[in-house]
Amino acid sequence: MSKISLIITLCLFFFKLSAQEYSISKIVIDHDTKEPLSYVDVYNAINYVTTNEEGRFEMLTEVDSLHFNLLGYQPVKGTLSEFQKKSDTIYLKPRVAALEEVHIKDMFEWMKGAFENYNKEMFSKPFVHRFFLRATERRDGQIVTLIDMTGKAHFKLDKGIGANYKPQDLLAVEIEQQRSYGVKTHFFHKQSMPKLFQCLWTGFSINFFGEDKSFEDRGLVYGDTKEIKFETKDSVQDRMHFKGHFHIDLENERLMEYKKASTSKTYEVIPFQRFLNYKFRQVISGRHNIYKIDDKSGKVYPKSGTFKYGIEARKKKKELETFDFDVQMIFLDPFIQDKVNRNIKSTAYLTDIDIPFDASFWEKQQLLKLTKEQQDFIDRIRSKDDFGYRRNKIISNE
Repeated sequence: MSKISLIITLCLFFFKLSAQEYSISKIVIDHDTKEPLSYVDVYNAINYVTTNEEGRFEMLTEVDSLHFNLLGYQPVKGTLSEFQKKSDTIYLKPRVAALEEVHIKDMFEWMKGAFENYNKEMFSKPFVHRFFLRATERRDGQIVTLIDMTGKAHFKLDKGIGANYKPQDLLAVEIEQQRSYGVKTHFFHKQSMPKLFQCLWTGFSINFFGEDKSFEDRGLVYGDTKEIKFETKDSVQDRMHFKGHFHIDLENERLMEYKKASTSKTYEVIPFQRFLNYKFRQVISGRHNIYKIDDKSGKVYPKSGTFKYGIEARKKKKELETFDFDVQMIFLDPFIQDKVNRNIKSTAYLTDIDIPFDASFWEKQQLLKLTKEQQDFIDRIRSKDDFGYRRNKIISNE
């Protein structure tokens, strides 16, 4: 071996020895309410994870720094080794300041301008988004299906934001990794990838402005973002009660966060509908989207989204069952130039997508950690074969 080769080898050897790997696992909670905070960005120069529903995250990294950031809270940063020495809990303080109240009439005009700006500033040209998606279905409160997948989605958007798309025309999807556990149900397996993206992505219209709607401005400011709550006054016509909030960037009146939930005020007035062998009625639905601004283009793009849907169902003369379906999605590396190879049919149902499974990939996955309930569900299927588990695919029907 030449002297130069020997020197290079020794340098690489000592560099590897000097690189220290850090491991951290904590819970992030609200400083005031002591409630766990989900979707908190936890990152450094090379690693990125987000907290799960229990507020917990785990990270393995060689960079001795860590940042915590969540819309509406004061950011926290420091060295990872410092956080390791502290308790298992990281506290984030809300960024709240009082402003004068705004009358609803004035709020109408102000919100209208914010929405018009949103439609103008939102990305309207085709682009590619890398994503991580988790879909969970519960029957009578117990998990029966869990699917995780990662991949790339090509949003076409040729018709402009807010346009009406057919699900199969909205995007092309390339699934890179997937793990699936559980059973097919008559409700869950009818959910397809394009339909989910359409639900999480579709643009907004000013459908919250009307005589039966009200807005409340409590004068709350989260950093540079203002919160406006809305709620229906009269839900007799649609039999659903809508509540939610907008977070608007004060500097340029951009919509940065939107959360809408609808619940049935009285289930008895909602008639059952027929679907296959079931009679069902919707009891709750909700959507929560968070947006960010691209540094280069200044355009707004989706960062994460959640979708929830709940129904009551009765099969023939059986007792009433409840089904809850929820999706959590994180968007990563926006506007990548990778070519998208559509590897699923546009109408493919989640439970029918057959993608190669790599166990080592999921063991290292840190983006959205499994809750204890979800991990127990997976372990139960692996050990007891309760739902006909085979090759990590859903194979049984009920």
